[in-house]
Amino acid sequence: MAAPIDEPWTAVRAFTLCQYDPGNAVYRYHSAANTAPGGLSAFARWGHDNPYCDLRQYDGERDRETCDTLYRSADVVHVHMNYELLDREYRSGLRANHLLVRHYHGSVHPTAKTIPPIVQNEIDDAIGAVQIGARLYHQRFSARMHWLPIPVPVDDYRAVAAQHHTPRAGRRFRLAHSPTHRPVKGTTALEYVVSDLQVKGVPIDLVMIQNRSHALALALKATCDATFDSFWLGIQGSGLEAAAMGQAVIAGDTDVLAEYEASDVGRCPYTFADTVAELGRVLERLAVDDEFYAREASRVHEYVRDFHDYPAVGARYWRILRDERAARGFDGAE
Repeated sequence: MAAPIDEPWTAVRAFTLCQYDPGNAVYRYHSAANTAPGGLSAFARWGHDNPYCDLRQYDGERDRETCDTLYRSADVVHVHMNYELLDREYRSGLRANHLLVRHYHGSVHPTAKTIPPIVQNEIDDAIGAVQIGARLYHQRFSARMHWLPIPVPVDDYRAVAAQHHTPRAGRRFRLAHSPTHRPVKGTTALEYVVSDLQVKGVPIDLVMIQNRSHALALALKATCDATFDSFWLGIQGSGLEAAAMGQAVIAGDTDVLAEYEASDVGRCPYTFADTVAELGRVLERLAVDDEFYAREASRVHEYVRDFHDYPAVGARYWRILRDERAARGFDGAE
């Protein structure tokens, strides 16, 4: 938690707790926070229940004494998804000047038979928690939800692409897809579309990425030219990684498109396709029209650098926390 040379000693100190961390999202948020001036972030993780992602700064059990010190001295206590870990490990509760942050990541498909509340507003309001959502989608469920874009280390991903990607001259167009939840992702439709394009003679191959470590998944994705993310919720983690690498990213969801246009992004940043027919047209054009491909890849990469790169997310995070602390009259808030 060493402060940058020009960081004032009054910087906000945040302590983040989590257990399961899919895709290293929590670790990335913590890392992004430490790339921007305004505060200092510490991150502790409990357990080892994700075989694909196990990054942490401190181990909640092995480094318990350090974690307790970080918890007591923090200005901000940041939990992810729910309060179970906080309640279990720190039952004594929060100090009077702790700012509590609850960070939402999940979603429920609209066709689900049972839909639990995505955002627990009554609970959050009762304990005064700041609400942060990883997707614009989460703002649908709370008027006070802050959008904090999923962080991606853009230059690191560009370096991975430079190592594994080969120029397209003389080879087939490679399309990546991660079928983590086939019905939600639109995987069956994608397989149909790619097969149909191949029959038509379009030089395109589908590269499925699944059941791999995060590092191996990234290396395989980097060999591709574009990524189809999902018909639902627009561009998500897989697509953001691809965009950071310099690929075009295809995704759908008219509701998310409208939310992007109404947000400070001001536009749909990815290549939009919301139906099987649209997906077929877009993929064919990306595979055969070099100018269209270059334009689509460039604009989604620019979006990811402006909104999802570590310094951009870090600066947004500290701005949210300082504004919330100031609104509550906490000492040291600016």
